[in-house]
Amino acid sequence: MALLKVQIAKRQLSVGFGHRLRVEQRRGRARDYARYGPPRPDHRPTVLVHKLRSSADGWARTAFVNRRLGLGLFIKQRPEELPFLWQWKQLGYGAYVAGVEPANCFGRGRADDRTRGTLQFLEPGGQRMHSLEIGVLDGVQAIDAFAASVAQV
Repeated sequence: MALLKVQIAKRQLSVGFGHRLRVEQRRGRARDYARYGPPRPDHRPTVLVHKLRSSADGWARTAFVNRRLGLGLFIKQRPEELPFLWQWKQLGYGAYVAGVEPANCFGRGRADDRTRGTLQFLEPGGQRMHSLEIGVLDGVQAIDAFAASVAQV
């Protein structure tokens, strides 16, 4: 999991559909998935699961950016390998953290994944290779170019 320990992100750019709350929380939190702001005294931790879709090149793209600082962090993953992106937001005083984790499961346990038809197995001695790219967007031009690639999906 990549954890941002400082407040660099003001906005999340993402290609996804169906932003689902992993745990029972207020529905307004799903609407706010892409926004970050100053710490709030009433903020409760939120975990959302995004089911991503890819662009024509087979990659799904997500970034956390702050245009004012000209800085961002991006993740590229292949949805046929890692179809979900978990997003954890704790925007309270004293514990301002954003976490993201590419995943191959929804996150409610094996029984839930079995019901969804998404439970994956790895046979004894089996192996799997996954493609993942994590990087820095340095400058507004890099952020704009990444945003353009997200907009093409």
